[in-house]
Amino acid sequence: MGVAKLLFIELPPVVSVTAIIQRDKKILCVDLSYYKGLGLPGGIINGDEEPIGALKREVFEETGLAVTATNFLGTASAPFRKISCLTLVYAVEAAGDLRDSSEGTLIWLDPKDALPRLTYPNARLAIERFVNNSES
Repeated sequence: MGVAKLLFIELPPVVSVTAIIQRDKKILCVDLSYYKGLGLPGGIINGDEEPIGALKREVFEETGLAVTATNFLGTASAPFRKISCLTLVYAVEAAGDLRDSSEGTLIWLDPKDALPRLTYPNARLAIERFVNNSES
């Protein structure tokens, strides 16, 4: 039995937010300290949060940046370690001084270079769509 089922009840997906922050045609990635690979700034929405509030909190916690503008790009849904996950994906403008966090080290990468190194399936889906939309 997978983690997504408990006592024969299908659990709802874990809902999270992720930020695509772009500068000079590169995206901000987190070289994760707790998994091998990269992530995008973002994380799980707490029970008392609205998505934009969670996005602002996560971006600040992981990067030191303050979100100044958001554009909802869509959703990405894929299992991670047998847990159903739904991610709300935003293009984000942010200001402030970048700083690493306990999540990992920040690096700017071309989206195509980041893609094969992204740990989370939802992040890969988000960047694939972002690249495809940027090229059209």
